[in-house]
Amino acid sequence: MTNPEIYGWQSVYVRAILETDDLLINERIYEAISALEQRRLSPVESNSDEDCALNDAEVGIKALITERADRSVWDAAPGHWTIRL
Repeated sequence: MTNPEIYGWQSVYVRAILETDDLLINERIYEAISALEQRRLSPVESNSDEDCALNDAEVGIKALITERADRSVWDAAPGHWTIRL
């Protein structure tokens, strides 16, 4: 079994997903969104492993916002976030 590739933005994303402190969750979410947006500013090969990982992370952040922060995400296409926390 091989280890999956780790991308620079993933550690920030994982910190947000694993955060349990209600006082820190919004900050972690914003940090993760920023990391994802920064990565999307550079070309990512469509359907590459990293592109799929980015898409999955974006879905995960949307779910985190909805479930943990009890807010909704509107018009959040990959790389285009409109949120209210």
